[in-house]
Amino acid sequence: MRRDGVDILIDLKGYTGRPRPHILAARPAPVQVQFLGYPGTMGAPWIDYIVADPVVLPPELEDGFTEAVARMPRSFLPRDRRYDIPPAPPRSACGLPADGFVLACFNNAYKITPEVWAVWMALLHKTPDAVLWLARTTAEAERNLLRAAQSAGIAANRIVFASWAPTLDDHLSRLQNADLMLDTLHYGAHTTASDALWVGLPMVTCLGHTLQSRVAASLLHTAGLPDFVTESLAQYESTVLHWANNRDGLEAVRNRLRAERARGPLFDMNAYTRLLDQALLTMLERQRRGTPPATFTVAG
Repeated sequence: MRRDGVDILIDLKGYTGRPRPHILAARPAPVQVQFLGYPGTMGAPWIDYIVADPVVLPPELEDGFTEAVARMPRSFLPRDRRYDIPPAPPRSACGLPADGFVLACFNNAYKITPEVWAVWMALLHKTPDAVLWLARTTAEAERNLLRAAQSAGIAANRIVFASWAPTLDDHLSRLQNADLMLDTLHYGAHTTASDALWVGLPMVTCLGHTLQSRVAASLLHTAGLPDFVTESLAQYESTVLHWANNRDGLEAVRNRLRAERARGPLFDMNAYTRLLDQALLTMLERQRRGTPPATFTVAG
C-alpha cells in the first residue's frame, strides 16, 4: 500500500468477524477511515475519521468516539436502485394469516430485549387481529420467545417465524406481506431497515444513545418519515397503535414510499457517491495541508 501510494485507506470491517485492524495499525496510508461495517468507535489512534450523519452521530455523542466525524448530509448507509421487487407471495406461503395486521421484526434475535418485547406483547393485546412475524433463529431462542409470549398471555400461534430466504429477491418479495416493521431498541436495524423501506414497508423505531441504535432513524429521516422515529418506548407503542388503527393512512404511506423509490434521496446512489467523494477529498486536502483530522459536515 505504501509502495502504491494509497492516499486513503478505508476499513470496512472494524471489530467484526475476521477483522484485520493490524494492517491499519501499521499506518500504510496517510488518511485512514472506518466506514459502514462497524457501527461504533474503533477507539484506535490509527483511525482518523468515521463516516456518519447528523442522526446516527449527532454532536452530543461525539465524546464517545476517538475518530473525527465526516458527516454526510443524509443517511450514511448507502442503498442503490439495482434490485427489482418481485411480486409478493400469498401470505399463506409465509405462514401468515390471510387477514389481520402483520407486525414484523427481522432483526437478529439477540437484539430483542425484555423491555422492547414487553411493548410488543402489549401491542398484540391491544391489536387483537395482529401477529408478530420474526426471523427464524435457533430452536432454543424460538422456544424461549414462545414461552415469553405465553407468559404474557399471547397465544403461540400469534408469533410466526420466517424461515431463511434463499435469495435477496425471496426476502424482498415476502417483506411486502408485512404491514409495519418494528425496530429493536439498543441495537437496531441497519440493512434490515433499508430492505423494508425499499419495498415500501414503513418502520417504527426508538432513538437510542448509540450509533448502532439510530441507523433506522437516519434512514427514516432521509425517506421523509420523521414521524416514525420516536424518543421513548411509550411513544413507540403509541405510534405503532396509531398506525394499527389507521390502516388506510398507513397504506397511503406505503404507496408514497413505493412511488419515491425512483426519485427520492434515500436510494439515489449517484448523489450519495458525489457526497462521499466530497467527504474523502476533504479529508485528503486537510492531510496535505498538514492539518490534523477534524470533524466536518459535507455540504448537501
